[in-house]
Amino acid sequence: MNLVENVVAGLLVALFLGCARCFVRWWHRHGAFLVTSAIFCLEPPMGSPLPKPDLLPGAHRQLNDELHELHSRANYPSMRSLARIMGVSPTTLSDSMTKAKLPSKDTAVRLALALAERIRWDADVDVDEQEDRIDRQIARLWEKARQEAAPPDHDRVAEAVQQTWEDFSNGFWPHPFGFDEVIEAMGRATYNGARVASGDWVNLFVTVYDVETYFILDGQGEDYNGHDWLEEFSMAVSRRLGTLVEVMLQIGEDFDWPERYGRGRHHHPLT
Repeated sequence: MNLVENVVAGLLVALFLGCARCFVRWWHRHGAFLVTSAIFCLEPPMGSPLPKPDLLPGAHRQLNDELHELHSRANYPSMRSLARIMGVSPTTLSDSMTKAKLPSKDTAVRLALALAERIRWDADVDVDEQEDRIDRQIARLWEKARQEAAPPDHDRVAEAVQQTWEDFSNGFWPHPFGFDEVIEAMGRATYNGARVASGDWVNLFVTVYDVETYFILDGQGEDYNGHDWLEEFSMAVSRRLGTLVEVMLQIGEDFDWPERYGRGRHHHPLT
């Protein structure tokens, strides 16, 4: 290698080392900002609360409130960013927060814990203890919500009907009725079982054995201040069960149904 080549090689090495030193100084000054900016560009901005679903009072609403509270305390991270961490779809997480359908237990608990990890806890807080508490709380609320959403079993229905029947027979009515006449008609009728029609809807069957009883309970006889026994009894049992209830009158054996009355609005043959 001659002198010229040595000089050129030395200049190139010096240039490379100089550029490297300049890059290191520049990175120390601006690199962190660039990384933060890149992450920010990839992440949707925070600070957007999600709408709450319209839920009835109960464990499902409490569960949803807890998730929204955690979302707020975590500074509203996007569902997309959480979905990447959890390995689920953003729609699944969004629906867990905004839809009336109960999410799966696994989704609810994992979402709550993912949000808890984003919270900036105070220095004196035991983070592991808080996350364990959140885990237990969400799991407990989910189990209770699932039980509340399940259709009532026949024992619960029978108990609610018996209690309501006793209340009405003793004159504990929500509206002023012709007590004596209706109570006597109830004494001539019998409760004949229930059926969960679909979802939360329950049909109750009450058997009547004469026209007078039918019209009194069906509300087609006298006008009891705009209310009838079928509607009031249905609503009372509904409140006890926490589900929709419809009382249906059945025609008992040896029932003499005069043709001039037609077939009645709640007539269901006894089977």
